Amino acid sequence: MQRLSPLFLSILLLAGLATIQACHKREDAQATVEKAAIKAAYDQYSEVFARKDLNAIKAMYAPDAFIFDAGMPGEYHSPDELFKDYSWPPGPASAVISELSITVEGSVAYTHYFDAETVIQADGTRDRVVYRITDVLRKRNGKWVVVMEHLSFPIDPKTGKADLLSKP
Repeated sequence: MQRLSPLFLSILLLAGLATIQACHKREDAQATVEKAAIKAAYDQYSEVFARKDLNAIKAMYAPDAFIFDAGMPGEYHSPDELFKDYSWPPGPASAVISELSITVEGSVAYTHYFDAETVIQADGTRDRVVYRITDVLRKRNGKWVVVMEHLSFPIDPKTGKADLLSKP
């Protein structure tokens, strides 16, 4: 039985490590591309919210998305169900997403962020709420869509009331 030289084994080991490192760089580069696409979708959300384009907002979700929302009944099995009875207040609307964190693993991603939404009612009243949101997204037909969403507010344990404007 012929023994392999230590030099040959070292070269073989280095070649293997270089291949692994090159694969990780490709994966990191692809994750960077996917994160940019997801970030662009969240930027688009702020734009379509300001335009009050409910169809464009619904298109950001998978048709079978599962959503824990802050409004009652709180659990929805599609964006159509969530927005079924929604109507926009007559005044301007804005949504500002901040502290967006995106993690991508292949065709699945998850995000968490704050969404500060403001709408102006007919009487000029300004309603503002800050949601804490976690989304799970999947890439379907080349597009990232929300397949699961969870909205929440911190609760003051002394009063039992939600803090609708809380943000660290």
